[in-house]
Amino acid sequence: MRYCAKRTDVLLYLVLLLSLGTSFVFAQETEHFGVDGDNIKVIGIIAHIGDGHSSSNALTWGYLEPQAPVNGVHIYRWDLIDAKYKQLILSGRKLQLTISPRNLWAIQGDAHVKSQDPNTGKPISAIVRIRPECINDWKNFITELLKRYSVPYLQIDSEPENTWMSVDGFLEAVCSAQSAAHKIDPSIKILVSGFNVGNFFAMPVSEQNRFLTNRTIQHKINFIKDLLAKGNGCFDILSIHLNRDYKSIDSTVAWFKKQMEENGYAKPMWCDDFSSAPFLRRKNLKKEDLAAYQSAQASLLVKKLVVAFAAGIDRIYVSSDSDWESYFMPEWRSMGLVDRHGAPKPAYYTYKLIVSKLNAFTKAEKVQDCIFKFTFNGREPVFVAWSDDVSKMIDFTQFISSATVKVTHIITTTNKKTDRLAGKVSTQKIIITHQPVIIETI
Repeated sequence: MRYCAKRTDVLLYLVLLLSLGTSFVFAQETEHFGVDGDNIKVIGIIAHIGDGHSSSNALTWGYLEPQAPVNGVHIYRWDLIDAKYKQLILSGRKLQLTISPRNLWAIQGDAHVKSQDPNTGKPISAIVRIRPECINDWKNFITELLKRYSVPYLQIDSEPENTWMSVDGFLEAVCSAQSAAHKIDPSIKILVSGFNVGNFFAMPVSEQNRFLTNRTIQHKINFIKDLLAKGNGCFDILSIHLNRDYKSIDSTVAWFKKQMEENGYAKPMWCDDFSSAPFLRRKNLKKEDLAAYQSAQASLLVKKLVVAFAAGIDRIYVSSDSDWESYFMPEWRSMGLVDRHGAPKPAYYTYKLIVSKLNAFTKAEKVQDCIFKFTFNGREPVFVAWSDDVSKMIDFTQFISSATVKVTHIITTTNKKTDRLAGKVSTQKIIITHQPVIIETI
């Protein structure tokens, strides 16, 4: 998807790491945190976050097998991705891989219905199904993919409600991939499928009804509902996209949970494509706005993380590892935790801080407006708090009984790379502003 480095680039990068005396294997697995992106030029920097998981998107079956098999002989272009995925795995990070079944020779499309290529923005035909005579080719492809790369989590396509016409056709692709994957390793988890409803369910019902008069919106919502009604046996984890502000997260997660509950089951919910910064509508970020934007990114990232975890999301892959300045959607170009030169942004240091503070939490809950409690086994709870209106002083004795607490501020400038400990603060007099703080028992 991003920065498809040549093999020589990887070797040079490894030599550079070794010459600096840097250990390449940093990652330790945690349950809740990850980074969306597969830029191997920055994988060493990203691994220092300590999250342990990477999400890689935008691979298609057609990219890796562009020609139909001849006399049963398949030719796969593993050379196109070997360097990247072997280095991602070598880094010690566990990989969630998203693969699309789109393949010109194997897919039955509908030329009358256009969707959008998620990488280029160009119009493409909507997918109806994998042709029946090609289902075994799809299964064979999944088999060979998983034999070659250690992938514990496999997601089939991303936002299929935008590119598929038929739920049954899509589920056939998912179930076939699950069957092939479990023959390789029954522990491989299958995900569907990065569903994206924006802030639709945060709207008033009257506004939702107005949008539902649009046939495209109708199709998206009905596609997701139908898939979750029929697809229980074909997947292990429900993946959604939360790429708006944090105020729409509760209603969005609740709607997806309700769809599963109404069909008699529950699944863990993960999130990739988790936007870490406010959306930009212009082509590029102006230099004079950079500091304010990066500060806003660090703040929004924390708010979205804690709200999503409290809503019931189990794992979040933050978007994205690095800036992607050539992407056709300008609002996504500056989402990186590091810039295009590999320099960490304030959001990088803030995310690293959050992972260190909240790693291995067992429960996340909202205890008051803009105050969230994270519970752990074997240590005291940690709180994250901010104010959505004016700055104010709050009495925290209803949550923590000790006379003083440790308050840690997030990092909002590149000059603040470590914990900014406010010292011993009275539990009765904690100042809360629009910037989140972390509150702990001393």
